[in-house]
Amino acid sequence: MKRKLALAAVVMTAAGLMTAGIAPAQAAGMPVLPSNQHFFAVDCDDFLGSVFSIDTTNAASTLVGTGAPGSSVDCGYGAQSNPVDGTAYTLIGGATTYLATVDTTAGTLTKVADITGAVTDAWQLMITNSGAAYVMQSGMLYTLDLATGITSTVGSLVPNLGAAGYNPNDDTIYAFKGSGQAYAIDRTTGTATPDSAHNIVVPAFTCPDTNNADTAIDGVVFDANGNAWIQNDSHYGCVSSLLVEDFATGTTYHVGEFTDTAQSLYTSSPYHWYTETIFITTDAVETTLPNTGSSAGAMVTTFTIGAGLLAAGALALLMLRRRFVRQ
Repeated sequence: MKRKLALAAVVMTAAGLMTAGIAPAQAAGMPVLPSNQHFFAVDCDDFLGSVFSIDTTNAASTLVGTGAPGSSVDCGYGAQSNPVDGTAYTLIGGATTYLATVDTTAGTLTKVADITGAVTDAWQLMITNSGAAYVMQSGMLYTLDLATGITSTVGSLVPNLGAAGYNPNDDTIYAFKGSGQAYAIDRTTGTATPDSAHNIVVPAFTCPDTNNADTAIDGVVFDANGNAWIQNDSHYGCVSSLLVEDFATGTTYHVGEFTDTAQSLYTSSPYHWYTETIFITTDAVETTLPNTGSSAGAMVTTFTIGAGLLAAGALALLMLRRRFVRQ
């Protein structure tokens, strides 16, 4: 009996150590952007088209490249990187709206094509895990050809919604009213279903000029963990705020104001600038085993640890057997 109990303890200990070696740590408090992902925003203020890298712990902004001198375009709208090939796209509006790619190394935008077809003035941009692209405008959902800029009608969203983003974790487009009410979007019909569990409730925070902060959601992008990163217009002393919603709990946190901390372009205190265009890029993975999300290197490491632990268990069992024989 003692030998059986001892053997069980060895096996349980080995299994526990193997599990501990590969189990991800649980985040506490405000969500953290995955280490293999990077957050960017395109300027919609005095230096239209400039690209900033964003620190997702405080919204501090680092200019990428030399920045753009500004232009007559209206603003950068929705943006997202394509999960299939990693190419980052954004919508730029002005006299016409066009699709552009974003070079996050050089900090430059390259026009792909004007938005044409069923709609010509597109708003939010969503790209699914399969590479299918969608845009919104005036309460309607459209498909978008990323090569030609041509749009086709999917259907009416009802109600007219503002910010929208694609969650890769559950393969769903979510859209939000400016006041924060959440909706799940059917990509085949455009039907918008209320999703109160994910309503954005902006927490209290202090703007530079006042203690008030309102809710005006204009942009949203989801990270690999399924958490929503949100651009919020705050008209009472704040220029443009970054929020993050823990999508599992529905809790929203204030990250900070988009701030040119190095004063690369904005040289007047408090160095805040405005954007509606936020997106996340993901590092390329050389080798990933199917359906597991584990890299080959991680699996080799886990196998090596497991083999060592099992060998230790076998040795412990052998010692127990010898002791049993001697008794």
